[in-house]
Amino acid sequence: DGYREDLLSDDFRRIYVNSGANVSVEETAVSVTTTATLLPATSLTGRRKIYVQNLDNAPIFLGGSAVTTANGLRIAAGGVFEDEVGDDVALYAIAATGTADVRVLELA
Repeated sequence: DGYREDLLSDDFRRIYVNSGANVSVEETAVSVTTTATLLPATSLTGRRKIYVQNLDNAPIFLGGSAVTTANGLRIAAGGVFEDEVGDDVALYAIAATGTADVRVLELA
């Protein structure tokens, strides 16, 4: 009858019925300071993908709750980070100095 379902699993044997993020979208502006800042404060339910854009003139650094400028993933000024990150993963950012203007786009 031409009807088809795609079935995917990850390394942890979790099953994905749909490989695309196509349910909802949420955008958030976040002020990232020299203290680890959660991106965003509340995750989009069912999040499958996240984009983090650094609009500041200085780099920011991404990681877990213990992120620092010494151990975090550096996102250059104007740079964008993009990855498949579920809503149960807490992503933090920290600025080297001052307050950075950061935009977060989540897809579920």
